[in-house]
Amino acid sequence: MKRIEKIKILKAIVALLLFIGIPILLFYLGVVVPEYCACDETMYEGQKGIDIWGDMVYFAMLKVRILLRHFFSFLRW
Repeated sequence: MKRIEKIKILKAIVALLLFIGIPILLFYLGVVVPEYCACDETMYEGQKGIDIWGDMVYFAMLKVRILLRHFFSFLRW
């Protein structure tokens, strides 16, 4: 392989990583981190917190159960 071909392949890989990585990073910074920071000092299920967007966040495993139920119902199709 010539050097130019290797550089083209490397550019394609970097472009794919950017198109996949940037949306994941934005989702993580915009949704996951604010919810974590709102509920980081809670001790009991059912306690509430407010994230940086002003939304009420409940500290509960209920959200996880609901998400898993939707995910598995999607897989049944």
